[in-house]
Amino acid sequence: MIFKKIRTLLKRQQGFTLIELLVVVAIMGILAAIAIPKYVDSTASANGAKMMADLQALDSAIQQYTADHGGTAPAAIANLNTYFAGDTIPTAPTGKFKGKHVTTATDIPAGGYTLGAEGADAGRAVIGNYRADEI
Repeated sequence: MIFKKIRTLLKRQQGFTLIELLVVVAIMGILAAIAIPKYVDSTASANGAKMMADLQALDSAIQQYTADHGGTAPAAIANLNTYFAGDTIPTAPTGKFKGKHVTTATDIPAGGYTLGAEGADAGRAVIGNYRADEI
């Protein structure tokens, strides 16, 4: 008898109502509205942290090169290859950043180095003067 009632109840149930589906879609939309900006912010923070670490590594490599070569600064950024793991100079990450960020690294004929930024603070960080904390 009980099994018969359960079987009839199961046969009557055909699927979800439109209201139930709308509630699920609304909940998923709310979760996405919260999660996506958090993901973008964390990606921007990670890119900024990588850029700062790379900038400090470049600064350290310049100091090591200068110490190893009797106080002479490297003539080009390419001379710093041996001071990095895998003999590769770090490159700027792509994507969004929080705050100011480095986009290019160029040699200056006078023996200094500059790392250029975009926006109002363009060119503010200069590695040759050890201003790595400016970015």
